[in-house]
Amino acid sequence: MRLQDNAKTNEFLLTHPLSKNRAANNFSRNMNTTDENYRNSFSYKALKARLAVIENSHIYKHNSNDEILYHGAFKYLLEGKYKKASEKIDELTNTNTTKEALLLAGRIYAELNNFPRAKSYFYSIDSFKKYEEVIYFLSKTLMKSNEIEDAIKLLRDYLKNDRNNVYLNELIAEAYLKLSKFDRVHFHKGLALKNKGLFSEALDLMLRAKKETNNKDLLSIIEYQILIIEEKINFLRS
Repeated sequence: MRLQDNAKTNEFLLTHPLSKNRAANNFSRNMNTTDENYRNSFSYKALKARLAVIENSHIYKHNSNDEILYHGAFKYLLEGKYKKASEKIDELTNTNTTKEALLLAGRIYAELNNFPRAKSYFYSIDSFKKYEEVIYFLSKTLMKSNEIEDAIKLLRDYLKNDRNNVYLNELIAEAYLKLSKFDRVHFHKGLALKNKGLFSEALDLMLRAKKETNNKDLLSIIEYQILIIEEKINFLRS
């Protein structure tokens, strides 16, 4: 199974060769949930619901009203029916304040351009700064509401501990582009390409970043990355 490219689809589930059951099992285990309870967690059930929507599966067993509401809200989100999605998610978040429910609520209200409400959902997630997916969608919301500096700060703080994250490097490059900081645009795009294995393209962007920058600290980082990429290219050629 290969999922269709869709800008509304969760970026981390665009392609996956497994069934929704196996994919949900693997993702849940990777999220450090124990074997005893991961199948009963709402995180697992929400992931299965998202996969069912993305697969356009007509056979999906709902075990609770929360799953029905989540599945419907996510389905309407991907279909661009944001008002209907908000009705489902409002009912869900009346009683369900899990990370998955609040994250989806934030995404839906961001699409409705209700940025204060969207941000309130993201910020309500316990320890929200440690979750890549929350940082991603909160940053997109901040950028959409023209809070570019806040988005960049949020992304930079997360990237300090995950410098090679492809999605967040691409997103912060997009944010810097809005501020016309082209050295950082090229640098972060280059990092993303490097970690996709596109070394020649990454090197080109790093060289452009080096030419553009007047920041000595950034320059030293760029030069280090250039050395790494050149080593990768030479190794592959040998």
